[in-house]
Amino acid sequence: MSGERKMYTGAIGVPFEKLEPEVVGKMFDEIVTGPPCFGQLDEWRNWFHYLLPNLIPKALKQPSLVYVAEWLVGAAFSQHPDGLEDYPYRGFRSDVLATLGHVVMSPEIWDDGKLKWEGGLFHESRKYSEVWWYFDRTSPPVSAMLFFCLKYLRPNQIEPWLRSAIEIDCPLWRSQLIVWLTGAQRMLSGEISQPNEFGELEWSVNWEWSHVISGNYSGDFSKEPAVLLDAGCKPIASAASDISNASRHAPFIPEINLLEFRKCFKKLMPRDVRELLSAQTTALPLLKREMGNIPVAFEELELSTAA
Repeated sequence: MSGERKMYTGAIGVPFEKLEPEVVGKMFDEIVTGPPCFGQLDEWRNWFHYLLPNLIPKALKQPSLVYVAEWLVGAAFSQHPDGLEDYPYRGFRSDVLATLGHVVMSPEIWDDGKLKWEGGLFHESRKYSEVWWYFDRTSPPVSAMLFFCLKYLRPNQIEPWLRSAIEIDCPLWRSQLIVWLTGAQRMLSGEISQPNEFGELEWSVNWEWSHVISGNYSGDFSKEPAVLLDAGCKPIASAASDISNASRHAPFIPEINLLEFRKCFKKLMPRDVRELLSAQTTALPLLKREMGNIPVAFEELELSTAA
């Protein structure tokens, strides 16, 4: 946005472990917001692919899990809006799902199958006497990771993934799942399609920079289609071809994944199961107080299986 582009050449040749976290955070701000604002540039994707394997081990530790998980997931959305293809190497997709896809299952934030109350996932929570804040929203890395899995898993992987999430017998984890499912209802139902459409109803499921993701990764936000000119500056064609329009508006969640998720939700979470999960969660007075009316909305939640 300035007269001269800010470059991070100082990070070249410096061992990764010597990079200051603040510098890495600023780099990710650029990597995440660059394509949605200005179109894709090779350096953003190359830096992401370099930083990804170096940062995943840090994402498995407290307290950096929160920030690093949001950085990496947000960058994946921005740099791979059409899916995790086998780039930059064969097997890249499966490697990312098997590593980044599991950071919220890090042993450091779990204790005997239960999510720890105080730790990396809940850095925004504050405890005053017996009162906690912010348990009426999904922890940002949890929300980002749930969308990450829904976006990048194959359709036939969605049912076992959702089933495994439901079967975690932990009231705190289930409260997170309940808040996410309820808050993301409009996107899961197909009423909205991009994170930048989140409104007050979805404040509980957003994450760092989610508001910049609109599906447009071209850098072209003009309302009128661009016109191609010949050497004599005469119009020869419109650039608003089907291909360019497709690349400009990538769906955040593939429609086939949304359809499969709705079917799985109906199968795995009928009304009686939702009521049981809600009752188990609100049996804890703290969660009952902090979650407000969300459990009731969850019990009444219905997702249409229609396209």
